Amino acid sequence: MSVGGRVLVGGDECHVVCLRKVPTTLKCPSVPLPQLSNTSFHVGYYVPPAVEPGDPYGGLEEVWNQHFELLFRNLPNMWTFGPSEATLCGWNVFKDMAKVRFSCQHCSHGWTSMYGLVVFYYRWDDMANQGEVRFILTGQKCNQCHPDGFETPMWYPEEAQKVMTNLYHEVAGRVYHLQTPPLIRDRRHGRPRHQHNSLMCQACREGLCKTPKVPPYSS
Repeated sequence: MSVGGRVLVGGDECHVVCLRKVPTTLKCPSVPLPQLSNTSFHVGYYVPPAVEPGDPYGGLEEVWNQHFELLFRNLPNMWTFGPSEATLCGWNVFKDMAKVRFSCQHCSHGWTSMYGLVVFYYRWDDMANQGEVRFILTGQKCNQCHPDGFETPMWYPEEAQKVMTNLYHEVAGRVYHLQTPPLIRDRRHGRPRHQHNSLMCQACREGLCKTPKVPPYSS
């Protein structure tokens, strides 16, 4: 179910259980996801950036919403999902990398990057009796015309699915203490012609690319 542009998953109140009562020996439910193809985003090879006013992700959020609902409805509690406009202090952080594509809106220069970063923030809200997940996507600048703003990344279908699967296992393992498979670290094959330019990377400039040591989960 979608409420206010965010997906709500899970059951009603009779489903809700205390997070700390989930046995530590249970395995995380395995969820078969739909096979993605070049037409999975209804726009071709990858998701373009903004395709219409008010849509900064070009359909990526809709695809993530669908996968989020398929995955997180297998957990004992309700979880919500949506974008965040700023970093969230006091939330748990999960970062994932993907191969992404960029296209400059000023000069049409295109390039790929193996450092497409998405930052997921998640927490358990005792007052609302549900979990919350928010995400931030970071961009890169064109190195040909050097515009002021950052370009929004275009995601390949399998990369979009990979990071959502990793997020599901992150929450299942760290919040519910379920046994989960290793995170998927493989990325779409690519041979970038240039090294990653941290001066053109929004995540590097904002200090998000550096991955800190994972602290104990806090609710």
